[in-house]
Amino acid sequence: MEKLDRQRKAVELRIMGLTYRQIAEKLGYKSTSSVQKALQAAIRKTLQEPTDELRAMESAKLDFIWKGMLSNLQADKLDYKAWEMLLRVMNRRAALLGLDMPARREISGPDGGPLRIDWRAQLASALGDDRAADALDKLAEAIDDGGADDASGG
Repeated sequence: MEKLDRQRKAVELRIMGLTYRQIAEKLGYKSTSSVQKALQAAIRKTLQEPTDELRAMESAKLDFIWKGMLSNLQADKLDYKAWEMLLRVMNRRAALLGLDMPARREISGPDGGPLRIDWRAQLASALGDDRAADALDKLAEAIDDGGADDASGG
């Protein structure tokens, strides 16, 4: 039995309610994790093929619009709306095909400085105990001073 046939059969058996172990025994997989991997691969393939077809159809539509706009655009006449439409088609194609670089995002603190988080206060607040806040402060001081052993009392 070929790999794709085994994957297809594994999906059918899983739909019928068989466990991973039962599928492994029935189809000769070495382990239940092999069955899981086969099922995941089959699902990815099942979802990927229609997605690729849809992407190709959308790309063909954009080609049709692009060609129609170009043929109607006269070089000696500045038609800003037509040029804007062409740019929109180009942007849509870039988004559809994933051609644009991902946008870089940076989170910073006040005035563009580093972001500072008072984790001790947040943790103490979450614990809801003043003693926890005191213990955390002592631990932080000991770490800052380089003597963490002193904070534990030992």
